Amino acid sequence: MVLILRWYWWRVNVYSEISATITPFVLYGWLKFSDSGIAYEASLGAGYNYIFVVLVTTVVWLFITFLTPPENTQTLKKFYQRVKPNGAWSIVGHIVDYKDLGKKFATWIGLTILVYAVLFLIGKILLS
Repeated sequence: MVLILRWYWWRVNVYSEISATITPFVLYGWLKFSDSGIAYEASLGAGYNYIFVVLVTTVVWLFITFLTPPENTQTLKKFYQRVKPNGAWSIVGHIVDYKDLGKKFATWIGLTILVYAVLFLIGKILLS
């Protein structure tokens, strides 16, 4: 999630990404190799480990994001000028335009259906 939000929210920084990368490894090690982690896994079941890891990782990277300073404004402006990302980039003067939101949502739904349809078509052709 943090890797996608980096394009939409200027506040996400490199420390957010590093913490979101390291935290799942630490949690997995704790769940698999410590006595308390094994007890936790046994009490909830293995299927809940994924939900637990995602929730804790999200809390950690959000905490780190607000704890650490953002990228400097000059770097953010250069990035914005080069890439022109959508989203909350008010720091560089970009105001989000919501008037085409319905059209964008319909396009997203249509393209998602198209991608899945093509995947099923390829599977049907290969397995027939």
